[in-house]
Amino acid sequence: MRKILFVGHHYHSSTGSSSFFQDLLRLEYELSIFHVDPHGDSEADRLASLSLEEYDCVLLWQIDYLASYFLRRGMPTIVCPMYDASSTLDAAHWRSMAGSLIFCFSLELHYRVQAAGVHSIYIRYFPNVYPLTPRNDSFSFTANSSQNPPLDATKNGLKVFFWERLPDSLLCLSTVIKLLEGIPVSHLHVHQAPDPGKAPTPIPSCENLHISTSTWFESKADYLQAIQEADIFIAPRFSEGIGLGFLEAMSYGCCVIAHDMATHNEYISNWQNGILVNFYSKEPIALVADEDHIRSLGIRAHQDSLIWKDNWSSFYSQLAIAEIESYILSANLVHAVSPFLPSGFRKMLAIDDDG
Repeated sequence: MRKILFVGHHYHSSTGSSSFFQDLLRLEYELSIFHVDPHGDSEADRLASLSLEEYDCVLLWQIDYLASYFLRRGMPTIVCPMYDASSTLDAAHWRSMAGSLIFCFSLELHYRVQAAGVHSIYIRYFPNVYPLTPRNDSFSFTANSSQNPPLDATKNGLKVFFWERLPDSLLCLSTVIKLLEGIPVSHLHVHQAPDPGKAPTPIPSCENLHISTSTWFESKADYLQAIQEADIFIAPRFSEGIGLGFLEAMSYGCCVIAHDMATHNEYISNWQNGILVNFYSKEPIALVADEDHIRSLGIRAHQDSLIWKDNWSSFYSQLAIAEIESYILSANLVHAVSPFLPSGFRKMLAIDDDG
């Protein structure tokens, strides 16, 4: 069995966002996992200590700027860049990995790589899809309820889930509340677990809106239960590499409201299976829709999810394995260097400032 060294960002060791691809690889390959902080002072030394000879190739998950490091060491290198991390990098970056196998989970990123004259493979992932279940009158998880009106289980209205990851941006709680003014919402659950270094927003007083909060969930199952009971899911970031959070919400039949950028707009068709908005706008616009319309968008999202999941299982996952096997057998390595390769790795390869 061939061996692959899977090198991922250390942050993903806790989020598990690459687990689905690791599971796919394990069906055909022996997999070793190595997490790295590319900008850590000793990371180049840690990678240099690896015995690469025992592996048939290296796969880089998101940290695509290390491709030239491994190519220079003579390793066939598979790269999975993410739109949210690499969409602004210039053509020189992509050209530096011309000898690698590049998988893009975003169609927009795929086009940008190809525009740089570099070949890439577009693959569309979708997680598991479960049967639609009737929505309950309230969230079963309502820890830390705010000072707002108590939840009235007899009151009609939609339930919203919002994970506020970027409270210091325009994609924050106050914007979301304004956005929902024209929609009959009775319950807003705010998951107050912002990105590192950011402080959660204090919960405001809302006369007609019950707000509950959580700081973290006991398990992934608790989180998914809350999503399953929601009618609306607010995508927590401006863009995504894949977007597992909002894809899971669509798979449960939520109407997802998301910023109009990849990969959100590569799955969501505005007012057909979700809603796309401009969260960069300094003047938030309140959406207008009734309960039936919102729920119909969630039903359509679930229907589309079934198609996307079947496409992943029957085509894209098999395409990925076939391309990996072909690449390992015929890799033609080049030796360009990404201008974004961290200095510690450049020094390890004895590369001067001129490349």
